[in-house]
Amino acid sequence: MTGQQTLDVVKEADKSPDNVEATIRHTMQEVGKRIAPENTKPEDVEKVAVERLTSLIERIERLENEKKGVASDISDIYAEAKNAGFDTKIMREIIKLRRMEAAERDEFEFLRDTYCRALDM
Repeated sequence: MTGQQTLDVVKEADKSPDNVEATIRHTMQEVGKRIAPENTKPEDVEKVAVERLTSLIERIERLENEKKGVASDISDIYAEAKNAGFDTKIMREIIKLRRMEAAERDEFEFLRDTYCRALDM
């Protein structure tokens, strides 16, 4: 069931708690049918989907927390660079350029120079 199909089912469903619960169960059963091993008992299909959803959400949350920690570390390094007298805007530009392939960087610099000349800069 695609996300849109799920939304359509939810929109059509009565919003009573029983119908919402039935919609959730139906959605988890449909997903479970796709991801559960073939030998899974029909009554366990929904459980497989819920466990997989939980696992995916927890993995994303863990990575989001790690990302926050890395972002904080990067900010600390930029603060250190600024305190040492380096221009952090220039450092960010250099890092952006270093991520590019050589051909992409050459094209970027060529276009930037072309635009600057067109604007008499």
